[in-house]
Amino acid sequence: MEQKTCTVIEELTLLDDDHGWPGLATLLRIEAQRMENPTGKTTTSTRYYISSKKEKARVFNANIRAHWCIENHLHWMLDVLFKEDASRKRKGYRAENFSIISKMALTLIERNTDNIPKSQKIQRAAYSSQYREKLLNF
Repeated sequence: MEQKTCTVIEELTLLDDDHGWPGLATLLRIEAQRMENPTGKTTTSTRYYISSKKEKARVFNANIRAHWCIENHLHWMLDVLFKEDASRKRKGYRAENFSIISKMALTLIERNTDNIPKSQKIQRAAYSSQYREKLLNF
């Protein structure tokens, strides 16, 4: 169970005039209190965001939740389908390049309208040049 509180800070005098964020209008503070079941252990975390907009706290909170929902879903898909977390690619730009290619492949797979699970689409694409062509010629 998690409870989040969003605070919008429009008083920016606490920042230097040369903060490097042109158009900065608000600072946001998200305080999250999480209670884990069944242990009942409670943890608290605080995150800060910057924005060029002035909105109510509930609007910012909804936008941040929507962003992280999409981000977490994408990460989960990349980890489950492409085993990204288990990857040993660490040197240079390998991990970044592989992540970009994986996201492109995931996009092609999601655009495909075959009524089969994504994991089967990946397997078919790995073994069939004709299926790969079908995915690439969306």
